[in-house]
Amino acid sequence: MGRLIIFIGLVVVAALTNAYAEISLETSKKAIQAAEWAEGTTPRDYILVDQDGKTFRLSEYFGKGKPLLVSFIYTSCTAVCPTITGSLSKAALEARKEFGDKFNVLTIGFDSEIDTPERLREYGKRFTDNFRFMRFATGSKDTIEKMTKDFGFFYQKEKWGFNHLNMISVVNAQGKIYKQVYGQKLIPADIETPLKELITGRMPKQGTLTLIDRIKLFCSTYDPATGRYVVNWPVIIGFLVQLVLILIIVFAVWGRSILSLFSKIHPRGVKPV
Repeated sequence: MGRLIIFIGLVVVAALTNAYAEISLETSKKAIQAAEWAEGTTPRDYILVDQDGKTFRLSEYFGKGKPLLVSFIYTSCTAVCPTITGSLSKAALEARKEFGDKFNVLTIGFDSEIDTPERLREYGKRFTDNFRFMRFATGSKDTIEKMTKDFGFFYQKEKWGFNHLNMISVVNAQGKIYKQVYGQKLIPADIETPLKELITGRMPKQGTLTLIDRIKLFCSTYDPATGRYVVNWPVIIGFLVQLVLILIIVFAVWGRSILSLFSKIHPRGVKPV
């Protein structure tokens, strides 16, 4: 009987996972792990093209005593990416009140086929009028693939666009990734804190991501029927399904023992206090 229950549980998990997941739970775990592993590493130098068509190297930002905030977006995104860039812009402007021009912001368009300099300029004009401080750039397909891998940024092509991590990389003045900041809507403290740590040299102990943090990492899923972004249920459902499976297995293996123990603690006819 116990083996039958376990088998049924596995079938349910497989069915639900295939029915709901655009990004599998395993892929999600690997993506988050890659982002975490990128912390403390130094990305290679890359040739990029900015919103004005000017070619430059990523290394031009380093060795000048200024941290760099790096985000990845795609310009045809209608909801999540503009939200990320908008909140980054506001947070960066707030940080400038305290740090002035002691840091820079670079937003990379990772859809190399669509994100031309012209499109990046039109996209960027919605969030800033100072492209020297907040720059937008892209690169060749090969450059984007290697650069996103170096930064630990995950993206996956879908019929409606891309699924991707909501992530800002805080890079120190020497070009090493200091911290990944996660979330679709940033508040000033999200970037002010790591910037202050880098600028003042006061480095706290690094924390780990909580379960809630991990659930929030991926962008919302696009619903073609409504034309809107909705909650990313695959990750949530995957977690709940795994939890249910664990409970089924526990009950199948130790169910009788648990019920027997409970009956001894609360015998029939005796009202528990």
